[in-house]
Amino acid sequence: MHNHTEMTEEVVPSWNRCHAAFYQVSDSDLLWNQRDQRLLRYWKGVIDEVPVLWAEAAPEGVELGILPKGIWLSLFGEVKDGKEVSFAFSVEKYARDLGKSRVAIASDEFHFLPGLPVDEAGGQELAIAFKNIGFSSAECADFVGSTGNPQCIDYISAASRDAESRGWSLRLVESVKDKEELTEFLGKEFSGRWSREWKVWGRRADTGRAFWNLLRDERERVLGFSRLAVRGRVQPPTVGWTPGALRLPLSENRERIDTDSCLGPIGIAAEERGRGAGKILLGLSLRELSLQGAKQTCIDWTNAYNYYTPLGFQVVRRYLSVWKEL
Repeated sequence: MHNHTEMTEEVVPSWNRCHAAFYQVSDSDLLWNQRDQRLLRYWKGVIDEVPVLWAEAAPEGVELGILPKGIWLSLFGEVKDGKEVSFAFSVEKYARDLGKSRVAIASDEFHFLPGLPVDEAGGQELAIAFKNIGFSSAECADFVGSTGNPQCIDYISAASRDAESRGWSLRLVESVKDKEELTEFLGKEFSGRWSREWKVWGRRADTGRAFWNLLRDERERVLGFSRLAVRGRVQPPTVGWTPGALRLPLSENRERIDTDSCLGPIGIAAEERGRGAGKILLGLSLRELSLQGAKQTCIDWTNAYNYYTPLGFQVVRRYLSVWKEL
């Protein structure tokens, strides 16, 4: 049995000490992921004197399609200046010594942070070090904004008018039938990560910060889905599962507050893409967050700049996911 408190006490303070207030993580979020989910197994280690938190697929995770030969560096402490290359080599060596075929910092859905914080000099140096030893990479960003800003209000209004003209609606997944239809839709349209997330989080009683929705047409066909979350839906804030976007402050030097919210994942059926359905789904989802009392909304871990820029949201954090096939 792992000592979860010990893992948190050693890794979290080291991470928080070397990153700005904008990247601060909380003990309670990390502890929930270590103790209360069954998809990943976490354990603490030390790489080049840096406390780290590793994760790999647990049996239940393997059954749902998570790569059994993969390993994730989910959180790490302070890497001293000049030690970045040694740290990167050591991460790869550790994975190889365990017989793994893939090692990653983020890049997959089951991680604690989306990647290396490249807004900071230390994160940039680490990114260079991993790239130089053959790791692949992908950029992602967090967008944050208010559903009450003028651009977002216009976007929501246009989406609402278009939805009304088509007879479309966004409705909460509540009934057994709703849940069965969402399961079927995700299995057909998004059979990987998002389908797994619904199968896991949708059946738990401690994930109430998030609520799932279906976009339906005038004949009640499912055209799309969105998962929305508001921090204050579960009290106290230290209890239950917190979606990734709400694990960090939404603004620099700002406390986590109940009206913080997040949007995603979100998706449209393949046959409806390119016909305006995505804009309707996004606008109606933002309207729903506003109706739920959300003030600041985060759309995290995305590179869809063209899709979200019209909302008047700003890029507030950038990450680099890195991985290597061994």
